[in-house]
Amino acid sequence: MKGKHPNSQAALVKGRSLAVNPRKRYSYAVLAKMTRFMRTSGNFTVASLARHAGVSWGSANRWVIANHEARNVYVSGWERSLNYRIGGRVYSWGDMDDVPPPERMPEAQRKRRTRAKKAKGIWRELVVDA
Repeated sequence: MKGKHPNSQAALVKGRSLAVNPRKRYSYAVLAKMTRFMRTSGNFTVASLARHAGVSWGSANRWVIANHEARNVYVSGWERSLNYRIGGRVYSWGDMDDVPPPERMPEAQRKRRTRAKKAKGIWRELVVDA
């Protein structure tokens, strides 16, 4: 990059210049806001970063991926969704090794849990409008 320090935060995102890709241009203010949030929040997800900075999920994800590749952030944990599937990565600021994803639940255990819920009558209760 001409005239810019190669290690600057803005240089991390590919397509910063209009000549490369006119759709992926980020303002320095938004980049600074996202970086400040990542450094001060402790643990964060891409969705929480997007809500805080007021950008789309895709823009926040590109910024987190760029910082992850530069080893500024690392995966510090994993979220689980309501149905116990792996929901997403939880990131933290720093240069550490990523936490591996949790192991999948064995099929037999998953089926046992489903049968127990069906027996209790709490399996996919539907509200039908009359």
